[in-house]
Amino acid sequence: MLLLTAALALLWAPWISRNEIVFDERKPKSLLQVLFKGTHWPRQWTNLQRLEGLKEQLLAVHLETSALAFF
Repeated sequence: MLLLTAALALLWAPWISRNEIVFDERKPKSLLQVLFKGTHWPRQWTNLQRLEGLKEQLLAVHLETSALAFF
């Protein structure tokens, strides 16, 4: 199930980038940004499913989200 979710997220990232180009008139800075979006969500979902070290995971998620917004 997790593999299917990761595959769908990788397919979802170009779709979201396409929507940003069409509707928001924003172009991605690079292909790397699109790939980062595709890998960002599966990593977040995987980390949040673990209960141990939740505080550290939430901090990591916050830092990753900030990095995604910055780049």
